[in-house]
Order: sequence, then C-alpha cells, then structure tokens
Amino acid sequence: MRLWLMPLIVAYVGFNLWYIFRTSFEVDGQRVWCLWDDAMISMRYAENLVNGHGLVWNPGETPVQGYTNLGVTLVMAAVHLLPLSKLNTSLVFQLINLVALLAIGVLSGRIAERLFSGLAGPLATVAVLCSAPLSIWALQGSDAGLMGLWLTACVCQLVGVFGRPGKLWPTAILLAVGPVLRLDAMVYVVPMWLFLAVAIRDSRRSIATLGLTALTIAGLLGFAMLTYGQALPNTYYLKTTGAPFELMLARGLESLISARSLWPQLVLALAALVAFRRDPRVLLCGAMVAAIVAYNTVVGGDWADEYVSRFMVPALPMLYILCAGTLNRALDHLKLRFDRSRVPAFAVILLFGLLCLHANPSPVWDEWISVSKPTMWRPGNQQNADLAFRLGDLLASSDQIAVHWGGVLPYLREGPALDVLGKNDAHIARVKTNPRPDQFLPGHSKWDWEYVLDQRPAVLVSASRGLKQNSRFLANYLVFIDRQDPTLRFFVRGDVAERLDTNAYHRRPVRQQS
Repeated sequence: MRLWLMPLIVAYVGFNLWYIFRTSFEVDGQRVWCLWDDAMISMRYAENLVNGHGLVWNPGETPVQGYTNLGVTLVMAAVHLLPLSKLNTSLVFQLINLVALLAIGVLSGRIAERLFSGLAGPLATVAVLCSAPLSIWALQGSDAGLMGLWLTACVCQLVGVFGRPGKLWPTAILLAVGPVLRLDAMVYVVPMWLFLAVAIRDSRRSIATLGLTALTIAGLLGFAMLTYGQALPNTYYLKTTGAPFELMLARGLESLISARSLWPQLVLALAALVAFRRDPRVLLCGAMVAAIVAYNTVVGGDWADEYVSRFMVPALPMLYILCAGTLNRALDHLKLRFDRSRVPAFAVILLFGLLCLHANPSPVWDEWISVSKPTMWRPGNQQNADLAFRLGDLLASSDQIAVHWGGVLPYLREGPALDVLGKNDAHIARVKTNPRPDQFLPGHSKWDWEYVLDQRPAVLVSASRGLKQNSRFLANYLVFIDRQDPTLRFFVRGDVAERLDTNAYHRRPVRQQS
C-alpha cells in the first residue's frame, strides 16, 4: 500500500508549488516572494537578529516582543543566513513548510495505522493532503505548519511508547520544543503530559517531561523579562486587555460556529472516541482537538475565520486521524476485505479523498484551486511591497512610517516603523479602553491616534478608524496620490512634504482628497 503514496505526493507537491508561485508577484520588474502579513512581522525580527540588532522591531529603540512564535522566528533567522535577497527569503520558508506538510501527512498515517490498522493509515494521510486550511496557512508562512509537524511528531512518539519500554529523553525533548515554537503550545503539552502520567503510568518519563518543559518555559519567560521587560508577548496584552471577557467569549463562539465545515468531521471524531473509548491513545488525539477548540473559543478566535482559525489548524491532523478511525471501523462492520485485491481499497481511498476535498470551506477551497482568484491578501501584499519600494526612494532611512499592516511594508523598507494597531507597540497594546466597546476583533481592536500623532511619523500609510476626523491629523498631513495609480495614496507630514522633490504624486489637503 506504500506505492500509492508516490503519485499522490508528486501531484501534491506540484500543486502546492504552483500555489506558492501564485502568492508571489512582480513590483518594478522584480519577483517578490511574500508570506501573509503577520508572518512578515516575524521575518523582520529574524532579519534584525541576523544583522546583529537582536530580536527587535526597530533597531535602537526599546525592544518589544511583537512575535508570538520564537522557534519559528529562529527558523526564519536561519533562512536569513543564506546568501539571498530579502525578496527571496519567503520562498525558502514556504518550501520548508511544504516539507513540513508532507511530514505531517506521513506521521498522521503512521499514527492512524498504529491506532486502527486496516485502511486508517492511508485514509488519514489522504485527509491531510486534501486539507486546504492546513496547506494554505502553512504555505502562507504562519506557524501552523511547524506547529502541526511538532504536534503530530509528539503524538506519534507517545503512541509509539505506549506499553513499551523506551528511551527517556526523546519524549521529554520533543514535548519541550512546543513552547519554544509558541508559548501557548502548553494547550497541547498539558494533555500529553497527563497521558504520560495517567495512561502510560511512566513516572520517570512523566517527571522528566514535566521538568524539562518547566525549565524551558522558565527560560523563555526569563529571556522575555530580560529582553523586553515583560514575560508574555506583546500581543497577549493587545488581545486580552481592554475588552470584556464575555465579548471575547462571544467572538470565540462565533468563530466556532462559523467553522461549519468542521462540524461533520467533529461528529466523526466523536464517533471514534466513543467506539475506542478504552484506548487512551485515541482519547489523546481527541484531547488535542478538544483543547484547541476550547482555547480558540476562550481567546476570541482568529480574525480570519473564513480560512478556519489558524490556532485550530495544527490540530486538524488529529481530527483527520479520528475520522479515518471511524471510517475504518465502518468498513470492518461491513466486512469489506482488501487483502485479496487492492482495487476496492484504492476506490475507497479515492472516494474518501474526494469527500475530504469537498469538506473544505468554500473560501479556502476556491483560493486553493482557483487560478484566477488571488491568494490570501495577495493584492494587499503587492500594494504594500510597491509602497515599500516607493517610500524607500522617497524618504530618508531615518524617517518613521506608521503602518496598519506591520509585516510586508516594514520588512521590505529599511527604516523605523510605528505599528498603529499595537502588535509591535507596548503602549497601544495596553490601551485600557477598547475604542469599539461593543465589538472585539482579535488583534485589531485597539488604537490611540493622539499617541500616534505625538510620535510625529513622517508618513501614515492609511487613515482609518476615525483618523480623518482628527483635527491634528487634518492640520499637519497632506495626502499624496500617485499620478499613475490613484488607488495608491498615503499621508505625509507637512514639513516632510516640503523637502520631498517629486512630481510623481498629487499633493492635497486631506479634506480635498477624492
């Protein structure tokens, strides 16, 4: 049954290479490879680390921990050690994630085979390779790919040591890697540790795992305190303060309800948990899914729910494994045998793959397969890249720009940046009052225009959330509109505009912009 994987993997790799190419674009005759905007924030930290400035947003300024995925950022830093232009670094990271996706598929198949035997292994692998949310979030450069690889590797290790003597440290080290990738990986680590302590009853391995993980977390928190003056990432304060908990919870429930495409899979997974309720290994897979669904709900979900919350995506392979177990059990009950002929087995696998493809959420599926539809925020990425090149030519390298999207533009343009939505700004992240008290948008609910204007940025890339009604903004900034492309516009401080020698832009008071 192994040979069937090869044509599927070749097709999968080719298809996703095409998707990666579709995420790129040309600006001024140059091919720009680009991740989604939040991932480019981590790329900026990685570049600054390699350049000797440390893990900082703006070199020379008070450090802010604007990233949430230290381990992923360190992988990005390793990419920046290669002799590549920053226009090509994203491509390398996307290829790393493509390899991670393949590994997730193989490991998921191995876990399902150990748990359920029969066709469960091939079915789980097919489900992973047919998952549009998992592929898109990974290839767009989020931490979902590497987190998913870590999670499946941990579960594979735990399933493998169940009831067997084995070496102590591989399990302990593997689980301790999770918090390095993302501190909130503890959502997964706690159930895995309980599995070791209760199900396997391996006190030595359990204590070693708990101790090493605790030391790792202490080291991470200590590093954050020494470097940034706070133990937790800046986005923790951005997302969890200034909004009533009930508003966050309501938004989290809304996120879960919107993930309707996952409901049938959750039902199949529940069926597997009931059918194999005496097997702690199966319950472990279910615990992974339950833990992340609860976590996603409590933190208010993700702001891009149409793609399935990226917090839940790393656990999707566990969901697919349980679904494969349910289907495999149904085939057993139907007394379907595949040992004499492989044709029925291939037919079942093919049919299951088609069902998995059909189960993808419509927006994600359309993006994944459509040649004409732009990939995730590609038009915005392209505009930000174009603006980065233009501002690089227009401004001095010391001029500060204020951005709403903190990834692509600051990464491609040399110079200081001000994140007006607070991901990389400690003050805005701690704003006590949500400017929209009746609405919670994860990571996009806070701003402070008086504080931003006090910083006197040379350029404000956009003016949303009531900025155009601010009298200080209207008095001190001019709108620059590109003569060739009127959709490209930004706002320049008046005294800075006086020293800019360019005829490429219309200059108008903000009140007069069309």
